[in-house]
Amino acid sequence: MFITYSVYTNKCLVYKQNYFLRTTPPYFLYKICLMQTLKIIYSMSMAMVSILYSTTGTIEDARRIAHALLKDKLVACVNIIPKVESIYRWQGKIEESNECALIAKTTERNVEKAIQKIRSLHPYETPDIIVFPPVGGLKEYLAYVEEETA
Repeated sequence: MFITYSVYTNKCLVYKQNYFLRTTPPYFLYKICLMQTLKIIYSMSMAMVSILYSTTGTIEDARRIAHALLKDKLVACVNIIPKVESIYRWQGKIEESNECALIAKTTERNVEKAIQKIRSLHPYETPDIIVFPPVGGLKEYLAYVEEETA
């Protein structure tokens, strides 16, 4: 049996053999014993890691944003990809530019604060800030992200 919980939909998904059951938490949680519930809640809190993606026009802006996020303990790690070629539509025109990409690892509880921090420091009128929930990861790394952002 494999169990996941989505805070976005407030649903538990229980995968058992070749089928899954989608339920709300109360129905699901009263069906299992207290120790199993505590283990699931603990493992869910460890797995609630999110990945933030953003782009900036310069490496200096990328570094400034990365340092601010790390200083405030909003993220555990930021990867900066110094050169990405972006082709996008902006105000009705197709534009091309070289940008830097930031990939930051954080916890779900820090996502909104991190987005606000990036937005406040970002020079773009409408910054590219996207949040990805990872499907999985190394348990020790997920614990590291949790510890560094607490």
